[in-house]
Amino acid sequence: MPRQTSQHVDSALEVGKRLRSARRQRGLTQRDLAFPGCTAAHVSRIEAGSRIPSLQVIRALARQLDVSEAWLARGEEEHDDAHQLLRDADLALRLDNPEEAERLYLHLGTADQAPRVRAQAAAGLGQLAFLRDDPRAAVASLEQARELDPDFEDPAAVETLGRAYAMLGQEEVAIGLFRRFLASAEEREDAVERLRFSVLLANAQIDVGHFTEAADLIGRAIAATSADDALGLARLFWTQSRFHALRSEPETAAEYARRALALLELGEHTLYQARAYQVLAHIELDSGNAAEALLLIEKGRQRLGTLGTPYDEAKFAIEEARALVALGRLDEATAVARRSGAFENGHPVDRGRCYAELASAYAQQGESAQALELYELAIGLLEASPSRYLVEALVQLAELHERLGHEREALAAYKRAAGARLRLGTRA
Repeated sequence: MPRQTSQHVDSALEVGKRLRSARRQRGLTQRDLAFPGCTAAHVSRIEAGSRIPSLQVIRALARQLDVSEAWLARGEEEHDDAHQLLRDADLALRLDNPEEAERLYLHLGTADQAPRVRAQAAAGLGQLAFLRDDPRAAVASLEQARELDPDFEDPAAVETLGRAYAMLGQEEVAIGLFRRFLASAEEREDAVERLRFSVLLANAQIDVGHFTEAADLIGRAIAATSADDALGLARLFWTQSRFHALRSEPETAAEYARRALALLELGEHTLYQARAYQVLAHIELDSGNAAEALLLIEKGRQRLGTLGTPYDEAKFAIEEARALVALGRLDEATAVARRSGAFENGHPVDRGRCYAELASAYAQQGESAQALELYELAIGLLEASPSRYLVEALVQLAELHERLGHEREALAAYKRAAGARLRLGTRA
């Protein structure tokens, strides 16, 4: 039996009975219900009452069986208008009809609805805000959902909340959130949510330079992930690639990025493919291969299409600006970097990198005053989450001061770079 009760189901045994009954009525096997992250063996354990399925798994199984989540989770029938409207709003969001989803969520958020309904509507608005690249609004709506219903802990909403906090530079808040939900998933022996929050937590720790903790998480997650779960393994390899890229180990980073891409191209995971190409472009640039990076950026953008957010496009634009600077195409680099720098709600590290590329372009054009101003702006942003990009920006600033004969300013910048490098070294 599972070691922890959960408030989103009435009983593990009763969930198992309803799942088995609905599956048999539709003439399906346990293997028919399996999907990435939920194997046939996991379905079998749920039916036996030995596992409490996560809310994500319940939703996926309910969709396949054409039953309501409430019935599968708690045996409740949902015939009232509010729950039907919630399903309509969620469907509109999945089918890329944000205007209709927003209209329905706003209607459901009125005071005369039950707290749980209002919480779900607020969470839906939070997901919409995140898709629109507005992490502040996403945090506000998702935190409102948690206030309205303290038991409301939809893993997808928690993931979005943590990612929104990280985009705002509040990685420690995101880390605390992801760590708590990973512990809960491990306690419930929920393989799907354990993988999800392992990847999220590892990436958040990589972003703040906690490399030892991230490496341990990735290793444990890979060992626990089935070889049949191509998407799960690809996400872990992608995370491992980021880990090695930020440790200035481009060859190892490229190896894991290519392994991730090979797995992703076996399926229809187009958005993940696009992001893998962006990571590969980043690695090629670190290796000095700017022309190859531009080709990878183009391939990634073709797959990204309309699937990504403006934040995804900004990350591609930053790598493109870096490549163009390396190739001496400074006017183009400046234009590209300006476009990506317009995303004021982006992550401070990405914005800092963007301004550093702009500064480099201005410096090479001999426009030193603009370059100095942009370097200081970049460094101010990068200091929010110290990484090797902060060190690089400080060294470039010091070198520019040296060329201008500003010996005192150059020495100060070199000292700051040495201090940042030392702090990063203690985290490895």
